Amino acid sequence: VLRGEIAVSRTLGADTVWVLSGFVRVRAGATLTILPGTRLVGDSAAPGSSLVVARGARIEARGTAAAPIIF
Repeated sequence: VLRGEIAVSRTLGADTVWVLSGFVRVRAGATLTILPGTRLVGDSAAPGSSLVVARGARIEARGTAAAPIIF
């Protein structure tokens, strides 16, 4: 489960279904890397579950045809 702020760089792997609980914010200076085949879903019990990438933050998400990234 991901919640709150991501203030340091982090990598999400395909070995887990990642649940976004509430607003998940990637802060300036941090990089969120999402590996091929990774699946992210929103928590239906937490209003506003979403991923927000702040100005100055980075998201690197490069899926492939064989291993797409699914939001």
